[in-house]
Amino acid sequence: MRARLLAVFALAAVVVGCPTAWSAPNDEPYSAIVAGVGGPCEWLYILTNNSDSADYVIWLLQIEVDEGVVVESASSPYGWTVDLNTESIAMWMTSSRYVPAGSSLKGFRAKFNREPAYQFWTVMFRNKADQTDSPVAFGIVDLPEPGSVVVVIIGLATTAARFWGRRGRS
Repeated sequence: MRARLLAVFALAAVVVGCPTAWSAPNDEPYSAIVAGVGGPCEWLYILTNNSDSADYVIWLLQIEVDEGVVVESASSPYGWTVDLNTESIAMWMTSSRYVPAGSSLKGFRAKFNREPAYQFWTVMFRNKADQTDSPVAFGIVDLPEPGSVVVVIIGLATTAARFWGRRGRS
């Protein structure tokens, strides 16, 4: 019984710890997700255009970190340029290699002088159907949750040990 409770607790920790698992649906026809991989000071970002409409393509990605953290260097995927004019912001832009709806693009890299406490993103879309429309979306970078993975592994190991222990006594 104890092992089952631990496994249920582990699953709950993963669901609560993963923002994409509990985020509310977006009422707008455009949306994005930015995931970060790496750390503590070097990150690779993956930009995904989750727009419902093919009219919305992404042309700008901005990552902002906490004050005092300096973006030391950054690199871009092919066709994108990066602007590091502000100390705690990396801004990537393109004029031709847009991220279309339903697609992802990786290759946005940033190196910081120390580990950021938080990472916010801002994305700008271009509406191909209405050139005057350039909506903005923003959020918190999805980062791996190593603590949740450890809890799941402990819960599974405890459940397996109990199962095999009882099996051996029968």
